[in-house]
Amino acid sequence: MRDKIILVTGGTSGIGLALVTLLHTENQLIVCSTNQKRIAECKKRFKDVLYIRADISNIDDLKRAEKIVAETYGRLDILFANAGVANFFDLDSSQSAVDFHDMEINFKGTVQTVNTFKSLLLNSNNQPTLVITNSILAKIPHYEMPIYSASKAAIHSYCIALRSKIRRLTILEVFPPLVD
Repeated sequence: MRDKIILVTGGTSGIGLALVTLLHTENQLIVCSTNQKRIAECKKRFKDVLYIRADISNIDDLKRAEKIVAETYGRLDILFANAGVANFFDLDSSQSAVDFHDMEINFKGTVQTVNTFKSLLLNSNNQPTLVITNSILAKIPHYEMPIYSASKAAIHSYCIALRSKIRRLTILEVFPPLVD
């Protein structure tokens, strides 16, 4: 993959950071992350990357990020919707708003990210592609992570619906194994 304009959410750690490491030399990368310390560390390592501090669960952050990308490049070729969280949840405990953080980030945040950047992807004449990081727990839920599992199952359903609606956009789901 080369000469693409690529946005990676969650690009300062884990799978996102691995993508940045692999793709930054032959592409123009944009990284969205909430962690200012990790952004600063990555800036030292990958000087040619555009960094935007943005929380995918915050629509105002996403709109600001979209405006920066639109003004800088006018399009996106690939969006790696990778940002996410995973928390354990005790099914025997009482529920609080914190318990649904996985759903807020993994489902709502991903949908908001796709909806916000969709028009920039569709501006690309360079095989526009959406890649969503999912989890095998979308298909085989785990009792210690039921909210996370449900958030990933919701994303899977969303991808199926999106594929049938937007045929010009290649939509891929990645189901990686456990990641450190």
